[in-house]
Amino acid sequence: MKQIYLLLTTLLLVHVQVFGQSVSSGVPNKFTYQSVVRDTSGQLVTNQPVGMRLSLQRGPQMTNLYTETHQLTTNSNGLLTCIIGSGQSTLGMMDTIDWSGGMVHVKTEIDMTGGSNYSLVSTRELLSVPYALYSLNSGSNTPGPIGPMGPQGPIGLTGPQGTFPSGTQPGEMNYWNGTTWVSVPPGNHGQFLVFCNGIPTWGGCLPQVTTSPISSITSSGATTGGDVTADGGASVTARGVAYGTAQNPTTANSTTSDGTGTGVFTSTLSGLTASTLYYVRAYATNAVGTAYGNEVSLTTSATGPPQPCPGTPTVTDVDNNTYNTVQIGTQCWTQSNLKVSKYRNGDNIPTGLSNGDWQNTTSGAYAIYNNDPVNDGLYGKLYNHYAVTDSRGLCPTGWHVPSDAEWTTLENQLGGSSVAGGALKSTATQPTPGGWASPSVGATNSSGFTALPGGLKHNLGYFVDLTEIGYWWSSSISSGSNAWYRFLFSDLSEFFRLNTFYIRSNGFSVRCCRD
Repeated sequence: MKQIYLLLTTLLLVHVQVFGQSVSSGVPNKFTYQSVVRDTSGQLVTNQPVGMRLSLQRGPQMTNLYTETHQLTTNSNGLLTCIIGSGQSTLGMMDTIDWSGGMVHVKTEIDMTGGSNYSLVSTRELLSVPYALYSLNSGSNTPGPIGPMGPQGPIGLTGPQGTFPSGTQPGEMNYWNGTTWVSVPPGNHGQFLVFCNGIPTWGGCLPQVTTSPISSITSSGATTGGDVTADGGASVTARGVAYGTAQNPTTANSTTSDGTGTGVFTSTLSGLTASTLYYVRAYATNAVGTAYGNEVSLTTSATGPPQPCPGTPTVTDVDNNTYNTVQIGTQCWTQSNLKVSKYRNGDNIPTGLSNGDWQNTTSGAYAIYNNDPVNDGLYGKLYNHYAVTDSRGLCPTGWHVPSDAEWTTLENQLGGSSVAGGALKSTATQPTPGGWASPSVGATNSSGFTALPGGLKHNLGYFVDLTEIGYWWSSSISSGSNAWYRFLFSDLSEFFRLNTFYIRSNGFSVRCCRD
């Protein structure tokens, strides 16, 4: 009977670790390979002996560079793990592969009876990590010491006489903005020239306004507002908030109208779409123009049975990011990934680390996928596990990063690991911003958890798996460099749990659970 076995290609393409240090050191060149095996009915193939043949190929004709075989057994989650370079070699040697010669593909063949009657499963291109084997033989990039300073050169020639911009009309003035001269046209009779943030301006300044945190988020509305702290020397004739699904909304987008003058005002948003990310800015208008406050964001809640936590429909972190909550069984969870950039006491969490610093640090740090702020708004930040366990606290006061046992409680509440993934995943799919890659198997979001595929930042510094996989830390450490974490795939409905493969210096998403 013909059988087809599926391998999760994301694991093949990106989850590769280089173990070999150099040919001269005598340490073999190896890298890990991991896959999930399913049968034709979509069921995981668990605890079963499997014969596997792996070949490294190159060129239009897919010429074999190296081939080896393995006798493996799937685990209880259908996972296969082996090390390419440690199997029974049938062609070539890993040590002789020229990694500089162009793209290399991995050809995977399987015999599910555990024998050697192999069937082709997939051929996929290796990404950049295995090519570190090539760099092992290259020269050192370490710069040499700085040489002594040479003697001072002769004084250059005197430059030409500088010029000052000429005026075009009586009363015109110029000011220096730090880079160049800027012209100020003449004002009207009786006008005063004032400075607005260091810029001379006729008649007055724009108002100054801040945006209030968002509260009372529902599937179709929310409450926010602002504070006009200065009118700029001219009466504020309009104020409110501008909002929309794109960043930096203006009065050209949807707005509220909430009075005039200075002071605090409240704005009510209505008619919003469920499970949608919105951006909000307060505005204030005077005779000079319209000024905007800081931008805040919210995600409207989903419609249907899931409900906010009683008495705590939202929670706000130290950065004034507001999160909806959802009650699942006896637990109260945030309904979106954490975005905070500070610890609970206000200390900044380090970010912007070089790849080397990210790999070697044992202190808390975060990154934003591809350093794109849009991904921060959609998926939240990616924290290493040292930030999760920092005693200054990552979640808001009264909340914490869930332990491995608390994740298990959630999993059991939703019917166990084999089906919980579908109940947790958002039903949104690409090209909807923040959606899962299609098909998102089993996704119902019946729990209201609204899990999104935020990918990860690898401990080596690169980003991977956005829209394909979501990863979440627990607070539970299993060893010095390992911790328990959970993950979801777009094309599976299972909810996976591991404490290996990814160490604590990887960057994952974080959810918070109420104390």
